[in-house]
This record gives sequence, C-alpha cells and structure tokens, in this order.
Amino acid sequence: MTLFTATFLTGLVLLGCAGLLLWNGPAVGAIARRFPRSRRAAFVTMGLGTAWTLYRVTQLGQADFG
Repeated sequence: MTLFTATFLTGLVLLGCAGLLLWNGPAVGAIARRFPRSRRAAFVTMGLGTAWTLYRVTQLGQADFG
C-alpha cells in the first residue's frame, strides 16, 4: 500500500464519519448519546498530548522556526 492510498482511504473513512454526524438521523443521535464519556480519560489523554507536544516543541532547534 502506498502512502497516497493510505492517506486517501483514511480521508474517505473520516469523511464518512463526518457525513453520518452531519446527517444527524435518529439512529446516529442514539449512538452518539450512548458513546462512552469519561472525564478522567479526557483529562489524562489531553494532559499526555499536551506534555508530548510541549516536549517536542522544546526540542526544536532555531533552524526549525525558519
């Protein structure tokens, strides 16, 4: 599989998901309401993502900023 194919297929899957959410039919609404939500998991994943991003930014050299 080429990089183009992988990117294209990922884009199609994401567009399909977005189309379902924009359609907003009764079945989609029921699934969205049943989707598990966890405040603790949200804080952990956002915290880890923020820490990783800040670490990567601090490791950039002056040449990376153009």
